[in-house]
Amino acid sequence: MPEALDVFVGREWALPESIDRVYVSESAERALGFRPIHNFLEHVREVDISRLA
Repeated sequence: MPEALDVFVGREWALPESIDRVYVSESAERALGFRPIHNFLEHVREVDISRLA
């Protein structure tokens, strides 16, 4: 995800060496009609915008 990399580099944050878990909501979407209102990219953009404030 290039935008995430840009935010990490721009803030001089170290990228994690590994990711422990990834939660996928697809089965909840299918079975329950669940639709997440936030996603990872949205949070990356929010962090990036907050540095402009």
